[in-house]
Amino acid sequence: MNDFFTLLTQNKADPGALIFLILFSFGIALFQTVIFAALYNLKFPNWLFFVLTPLLVGGSYLIDASYPFAIIFVLFLTLFLFTIIGMIYSGIISSKKEKIEREKFNRIHNIPKTPLKDKLLGFLVLVAIIAAFYWLAVSENLKLLFLIIPGLILVSSIFFPSNKSKFLKMESILPTSKVAAIAMGLVEIEGDLEEIESISSPYFKKPCIGYYYKIEKESPPDDDGRTTYSTIFSELKTGKFKIKDETGSVTVDGEGLEYFFDRVDNQQGERPDILKLI
Repeated sequence: MNDFFTLLTQNKADPGALIFLILFSFGIALFQTVIFAALYNLKFPNWLFFVLTPLLVGGSYLIDASYPFAIIFVLFLTLFLFTIIGMIYSGIISSKKEKIEREKFNRIHNIPKTPLKDKLLGFLVLVAIIAAFYWLAVSENLKLLFLIIPGLILVSSIFFPSNKSKFLKMESILPTSKVAAIAMGLVEIEGDLEEIESISSPYFKKPCIGYYYKIEKESPPDDDGRTTYSTIFSELKTGKFKIKDETGSVTVDGEGLEYFFDRVDNQQGERPDILKLI
């Protein structure tokens, strides 16, 4: 430590060098002001560091002409140190604030907490993906990803199609039947809906046969002005109802039904969250 201090103080500053170091300290003061105000959210006069930092450099010269160089080096080094610590601190504080706001938002909209088993499953999947990437990197087989990923997508689309894909396929195959001619098995019918068990939509408080809504978070527009949305919560609920045509009616139990649609009947939103109700 003594050797390091000796190395820093082996050069003495002349009056010209001192003036340069004082001017340079104003640049350090600018970064100090930004770091402590933005990352640490501290409140202080804007001129504080522009007075203290040059004063520290000039005062050290009065003690020993070799100290200004050491002071500048230490101040410059602490900028990086306080920046790293400030980024960590700011991230923790932002995370806590976001958690508090999310919990408040969830309470207002009655959004249930994510089950612990789902969190554990997500964590295990993430660990498995990281482990797979690490194994491929160590074995120098990262190029296999160009085969594995498209292969998984292809296999998934063929053997595990989405419910919507299966629905559209069945819709194109099945003929439309009349209610009086319904047979056992899968059928397609068209008709008017008649309410049996009325339910109330949670946001518009209107009686309905069924509803589906989702709450989305709106991200700030990117450089091209495009806005993206991520779903925070969604809920679908359907009561019992009848489908009627000219030949009769049939009762449908809405429990477990899925909806497939491509239009929004009503939408309301207020940044940063948008509620869509269909």
